[in-house]
Amino acid sequence: MKRGLFTALSIILIFIISCKKSENKVAGDQAKPVAEKKVYLPNEWKKIDLNNNDSEWSNLRSAKSANVVVFWQKGFGDDPSKATDASMRFNKEVILQKAERIYETYRNTLKFTGLNTRTDSLRMMIQVVYSKDWVAAGSGWDNIIGALWVTPRALNIDAVLAHELGHCFQYQVACDGMYGFRDQNYVGSFWEQCAQYMARQIYPASQLDDLKFFTDNSYRNFSNEEIRYQSFHLQEYWKLKRGADFIGKLWRGAIKPEHPLQTYKRIAGIDQPGLNDEIADYAMRCVSWDLPNGEYVRSAATRTNARLTTKLIKSTTDNSYIVDPTVAPEPYGFNAFELNMPTSSNQVSVSFTGLDNTKYKSFQGWRYGFVSLDAANIPTYGTLGKTDMGTVSFTVPASSVKLWFVVTGAPVTHYNHVWGTSQIEIPKFNYKVNFSNTSPKI
Repeated sequence: MKRGLFTALSIILIFIISCKKSENKVAGDQAKPVAEKKVYLPNEWKKIDLNNNDSEWSNLRSAKSANVVVFWQKGFGDDPSKATDASMRFNKEVILQKAERIYETYRNTLKFTGLNTRTDSLRMMIQVVYSKDWVAAGSGWDNIIGALWVTPRALNIDAVLAHELGHCFQYQVACDGMYGFRDQNYVGSFWEQCAQYMARQIYPASQLDDLKFFTDNSYRNFSNEEIRYQSFHLQEYWKLKRGADFIGKLWRGAIKPEHPLQTYKRIAGIDQPGLNDEIADYAMRCVSWDLPNGEYVRSAATRTNARLTTKLIKSTTDNSYIVDPTVAPEPYGFNAFELNMPTSSNQVSVSFTGLDNTKYKSFQGWRYGFVSLDAANIPTYGTLGKTDMGTVSFTVPASSVKLWFVVTGAPVTHYNHVWGTSQIEIPKFNYKVNFSNTSPKI
């Protein structure tokens, strides 16, 4: 979660040492452990007497389920549900029940672990820290097993537990001999996006309180760290296109030093133009949240007043509009804005012009198209425009009550967004539009 980000990253850096990398295949069906799983002894714990209840961590203050073990610090007492300070209490049995449900989803539905995984013989670990601070950090121990560190105020929120266990499964990928999107300065955002997505597979109404931040920043690159906690909707699109287990295939099948979108192209068998087409399809679906679990997003959008919009600048000489350069789409980002419904006929069109950005001219590109919605919010999608200059027409269905236009940043070659890139260095794909029989609703 946000407040635990730097803690999480620090823990990952501390415990990542080395893992055998496999670059040639995706692990197959899930192995079925037959023996009771063990509890891993971290290197850092080898000088601790785990049979002494006065130790920071102790077997006497732990509880196990089939796949998870939870430890809690001495301040909680022997039974954390009866801790002296009521604000520090948690029910270890309830936490283990929730953790098992999450674990089974990530392992068996999302397929994050395949054959020859250390989770076949070891339990993942939850370590509850006695503090009123916010701690929520999922990673793991010694490149062996996934583990998380958490305080009660975070642990008692279901979606936080699911998010941090998501990080544990992400960490586990490299522990099991694969790349696992480690050690690159352009993959960090994906860890957070994916953990958010993973949590929503168990708690689909979660992670949506700041939906408005996403709709206000949809122009940003999919990997832009500014929206790392909000830009998980593309993974719902992947689930729609490729199945619920595709996300696990993506993580297990990645080859160093790929960006997740490069891995996606390779495993899905599409090229860069095909990826750009899919990003545009995804963006057009975001107009009505025509995606798996979309009903929860639509509800949150109403509750939080989250609405896609784009600032446009009207020409003083003709009827054209230029996108405000501050919100022009970055690579893999998108603009979406509502149009006025046509009055004279149901035929509308747009004359689109991509504007040269000298520095990024060699790889700038766009996708664009119309979307209409009927009274039931059912979308109709228009033909996708793909050229730097072109005209796209759309026949608005008679049942339509709303009309939208969507533009995506479609780089000719893949672009890696490096964490921390200054705003002025991030590519922006500016454009001009001139509509016929409609106009932006601004």
